[in-house]
Amino acid sequence: MSTKLQVINETSSLSLAPNETTIKIVHEGIQGAPGVGANHRSGICGGLVNGSNTIFSIPTAPTAQSLLIFRNGVRQLLTDDYTVIGLLITFAVAPRTGDSITYSYNEA
Repeated sequence: MSTKLQVINETSSLSLAPNETTIKIVHEGIQGAPGVGANHRSGICGGLVNGSNTIFSIPTAPTAQSLLIFRNGVRQLLTDDYTVIGLLITFAVAPRTGDSITYSYNEA
């Protein structure tokens, strides 16, 4: 038996009906979300991922509301999961050793 994953667009909801093997994720548009272009940046945040460090960095300033931060591929929520001051991202809880901390944004 195989399971299919279908991504519809840019904001998420996840549903799996009883006795179904298809997971449908609906991801609706995010205002100011990063796109692909000359000013788009994405990559791995700078910082030590050791279970105690909470401060990470991005290389350049993002445009307003375009910064997206991910922990192991899961989008983190501004103020709930992290805060931003300048180029520094501070997590509320330190990422565990081995976690992947990535960013995506449009450059200011």
